[in-house]
Parts: sequence; structure tokens; C-alpha cells
Amino acid sequence: MIKASPSSFDIYCFHEGTNYNSYEFLGCHIKAIDNVKGADFSLWAPHAEKINVVGSFNEWSGEMHPMKKITDSGIWSIFIPGVIEGDSYMYQVYGSNGSLPVLKADPLLLFSA
Repeated sequence: MIKASPSSFDIYCFHEGTNYNSYEFLGCHIKAIDNVKGADFSLWAPHAEKINVVGSFNEWSGEMHPMKKITDSGIWSIFIPGVIEGDSYMYQVYGSNGSLPVLKADPLLLFSA
């Protein structure tokens, strides 16, 4: 099974305010997990109801790649196989107030958007 970051220790230090390298797990990172190449996405959005990753790799379809909320951390995460450096993407964020989704750029953009 492919497991996306961050680790429970990363999350603990993030909330404690002592993780000075949160850029290492937040944002988008191209990597291989269990010999599967793709992108690991993590986003801190504590008040979101639902988040999807949309991009050139899924024809900007909002329902293909829903992120999973890491319980009570406010961090959402997903590993998407096949995403390569240079693929465009955004986060489709649903607010907790039931509003329509909003497309948001990655605040920690590490490659072309």
C-alpha cells in the first residue's frame, strides 16, 4: 500500500511549532513510494470540509483525486501515481460553511503550476 507523508512525528512537531522544515512534507513532492513514481501532496487546511487535487494529469476533474484528512491535524494528504515534474495542479477546496469549491494555488509550490 502506498502511504503519503507526513509522519505522525512531523505532524506533532508542526503543531508544537518546532518543525522548522515543514516545507519537506507540505506542498507537492515528486518521489517514488514502493517503486511507484508520482507526486506526494500535503496541505494544511484545518477548516476545509473536503479537498481534491485537480490538474493536467486528471483533466482538471475534481472528483478523481480526493485528499484524505489526517485525523484532527488539519493536514490533508494524497499520493498520486504518474504525476511528473511540470504538471500543472491546484487544490479544489470546499469550505466548512457548505459553499461552492474554490481553486487554490499551492502555497508551497515547488514546481511549475
